[in-house]
Amino acid sequence: MEEPYNKNLNAISSLFLAEMAEGKGRFMDQLINGVFAACEMTSWSLSAHLSIQLKNKRFPDHNQQIIDLVAGDVGSTFSWIYFFLNKEFDKADPLIAQRLKYEIQRRILDPYMNVNHFWWMGFEIRPTQVVNNWNVWCNSNVLQAFALMEEDRDKLAKAVYKTMQSVDLFINYNKDDGACEEGPSYWGHAAGKLYDYLQVLSDITGARSLFLMSPSSKIWASIFRVAMLETDGW
Repeated sequence: MEEPYNKNLNAISSLFLAEMAEGKGRFMDQLINGVFAACEMTSWSLSAHLSIQLKNKRFPDHNQQIIDLVAGDVGSTFSWIYFFLNKEFDKADPLIAQRLKYEIQRRILDPYMNVNHFWWMGFEIRPTQVVNNWNVWCNSNVLQAFALMEEDRDKLAKAVYKTMQSVDLFINYNKDDGACEEGPSYWGHAAGKLYDYLQVLSDITGARSLFLMSPSSKIWASIFRVAMLETDGW
């Protein structure tokens, strides 16, 4: 399923970038087609990752939305699409942007805040498990989605802080050389994604929360409180 799925996602990304570059509406119809078709899917995750579901690990379950690497990628990409083009979508039909926002909410924002059992979060990890590249990869995507979509300042603050608590577990687990157990080619998806996360965190807090060393949770918390007090908006 990954081959046709990835082709569709790559087409959506290309259409989005093309429309942002040209800005004449030439790519809007097909971009809307792609986005709306994706919204009709039961799950944005890969079938290989359905083991994250608590029940029925062989078939996507609409009752339990999971966040894996690809669902996170889709959620962040679609959040950027909504952020820049929701008013353009409204010109075609208001239901398009409404549906996109609804799906990002129920597939990414709500699951992230309502559960802790996704193994990559690190909150309920077993002694035999590792806090690997999934942690910062998924958290980087989730952070972008919240920053772009969440309009309630208090809810946004709670979401950002939860990502910080989760990423802290990756930082504390990760070795000093930044190596990833899955191989050297995964550096970009481990330490590299950590830098992505920290950059987004710095951007949305006005550079008041960037702390490029292994921080304890108490340090994260104090930095975050200062950032929230001193930053007027995100």
